[in-house]
Amino acid sequence: MVAQLKIRTRRTYGGDGEVASSDSVYCPRRGKSVATPVCNSCPMGGPRQGDGIECRDPAAHAPVRPANAPCSADEVLAADVMHPEPICVSADLSVEGLAALLLQHGISGVPVVDGHGRPVGMVSKSDLVRFQVERADGGSYELVQTGEGPARILELASATVGEIMMPIAFTLSEHATVAHAAAMMALEDVHRVPIVAVDGKVVGIVTTMDLTRWLATNEGYLHGPDDA
Repeated sequence: MVAQLKIRTRRTYGGDGEVASSDSVYCPRRGKSVATPVCNSCPMGGPRQGDGIECRDPAAHAPVRPANAPCSADEVLAADVMHPEPICVSADLSVEGLAALLLQHGISGVPVVDGHGRPVGMVSKSDLVRFQVERADGGSYELVQTGEGPARILELASATVGEIMMPIAFTLSEHATVAHAAAMMALEDVHRVPIVAVDGKVVGIVTTMDLTRWLATNEGYLHGPDDA
C-alpha cells in the first residue's frame, strides 16, 4: 500500500530580488519534517507525483476517520489545516517590495526568516501603515510634480523589513494541535503563526481564517475537500 506525502514549499523573498525555495515533507517514520532529497533517498520512498512523494512505510497510513465525522480541536494537527506553501521574507527586503508582495498574493502578513529559514520576526500590513504614518508625520517624503501640482511621496524604497517588523515570532511545532494554535492566537493577540519543524525552520503558516474554516467545516457548515 502506498501513501502520498504532501510536499511543503517555503519561498523566501530577499532584498537582492532573488526568491529561495525549499521543499520538505513530513516523514512519518522519523516523526519530523525532512528535506525532499532525504525522502527521495529513503528505500521506502517513491517518485514524486504532483505535489506529493510516494511512501511505502506502514507508518504513513493513518487510521481513516469516517466521512463527515466531527472531531475535537485537540485531535487535529495545526499542520493539517495550515498553508503548506508559506511565503516568507528576509529582513533586507525593501518596504516597497514587501507592500508589492502582500498585494500580489492577497495576504496580510508574513514571517521574516534568516538565511536558514528560521523565523526572526513577523511583519504585516499594520506595520506598513504604522511606518507610513510615522514617515509622513516626520516629514520623510519627497515632492514630485504631477498633473495636479506637487505631491508628497513617502520614501518607501529606502527602508527595509527589518526596520518595521515585530522582532519576535510566536511559533508552534508541527506536532501542535488546532487547539494549541487557537490558544496561542488568543493569548498573544496575533492572527498568524508559523509552524516550524524540529530544526526550527518554517514549514507552514496557520491563520485565524484557517482555524475558522476548519471549525465551520467540522461543524458541518462548510464542505471539506473530501466530501462528496
